[in-house]
Amino acid sequence: MSQKEWNNGMCDCCADCGNCCCGSFFTCCQIKSNADRLGESGILCCLLSCILPCIPIFILRSKTREKYNIEGSTGADAITSFCCGCCVSIQTANELDAQGA
Repeated sequence: MSQKEWNNGMCDCCADCGNCCCGSFFTCCQIKSNADRLGESGILCCLLSCILPCIPIFILRSKTREKYNIEGSTGADAITSFCCGCCVSIQTANELDAQGA
């Protein structure tokens, strides 16, 4: 089965103003929401995001990519999560919205 592309690019933060504002100003809340929607421990991801936000962002991006068969790699997930975690968190939330999760 061929892999799909993300419904919104990493720089398409404003595709959903609610996700954009939440990810920009309340990133730990968005991380919790994304984790809950993916069946992960939202509280644990939220707490971890207070210490090292790039780790739960990386985990949730990878899980989203694998769950919905989206092209990419673990290395790319790690680099983007470390360099621009806010944008990655918003992209993950936008993707979960597009997938109806």
